[in-house]
Amino acid sequence: MTVYFDKANLEAFLRTNSQLGHAETMKMLRNEIGVAINCTPLEAYSSPLVRPFVMQMTTGQKNTPKVKFPAPAYPDRPVSLTFYAQPTAHRRPVVLADDAEVTTCQAAGTCLIDGVGEELTVLSRLHRGDRYKFSMPFTIGAGKGQFASWAQLTPHILPFHDLIIHDRYLLRRPSWAVRHNLPLLLQALVRGRCGKLNVVLMTLPPEPVEVNLDPVTYTELRHLIREAVEAETEQVPNITVVWGEDGNDVRHDRHIFTNYQWLASHDSFNYFNSNGSIRTRADTLTLNNLADSELRIHADELLHRMQDRIMALVAKNPAAIEGDQVSSFLTFK
Repeated sequence: MTVYFDKANLEAFLRTNSQLGHAETMKMLRNEIGVAINCTPLEAYSSPLVRPFVMQMTTGQKNTPKVKFPAPAYPDRPVSLTFYAQPTAHRRPVVLADDAEVTTCQAAGTCLIDGVGEELTVLSRLHRGDRYKFSMPFTIGAGKGQFASWAQLTPHILPFHDLIIHDRYLLRRPSWAVRHNLPLLLQALVRGRCGKLNVVLMTLPPEPVEVNLDPVTYTELRHLIREAVEAETEQVPNITVVWGEDGNDVRHDRHIFTNYQWLASHDSFNYFNSNGSIRTRADTLTLNNLADSELRIHADELLHRMQDRIMALVAKNPAAIEGDQVSSFLTFK
């Protein structure tokens, strides 16, 4: 993960050094994520604000330069609304740019991007404001302050354009639970987004008809996903379903990945009954921000393992993949 600063944005950020959360953000930039400045080294060192910052970031960084100076500037100018979908795009960029199109991109809710003067606000979202913490545990329950509704996720979800749900038993619960939980989960995640999204679901097929008399079919599943996402974004998402054959293909742990975050669950995501009461027997749901380098390594390893299992499935049975087969993190051929 890299933060791309235009020079004007970096100078504006450095002027916030007396504000709440600045010290924690500087610590994050120093220790957890990459920094790129859209100017030449000469321009950087000629700025009385930027020069000390570059020296601080590069001190002790002998093997891998902590600060890079991309040429040309990233992303291309003017910044396109869909710059994240271009062949040269990075998967988890944080873009702070002095560009007239940034406001439109920010409103789309698909990437962490903003203009001059908003740097500390944007970066603070990666580490929970003035606290140097990257994970948020939710205790599932009906008590005060506990997690009792998918809607409680919405305030904590960062922008994204890719959504990956890994849950082997999502469709092997009573079909009413899927029909109730999946749309509400998706609505909570995609609220505030108005760009085209890539949605991937990796799961096991519903149990045979004699076990589940009303299984959710692929056609219905695709409809549920499309309806929930399109209602918020007003765009038809790319939808891909990966059908595992057994528990070796779709492992026990349940995960949701977006560009900047990772949700880890101890139970299938069918948490709630149709009356809103809690049906899961799990106690916790954990939301991780991937600005933390260790969490990012773990998340990327899990995605790598998912990719390996997808390739093994495709080699055995190409029909195991249904849908649009579009993702920034996974390939299907």
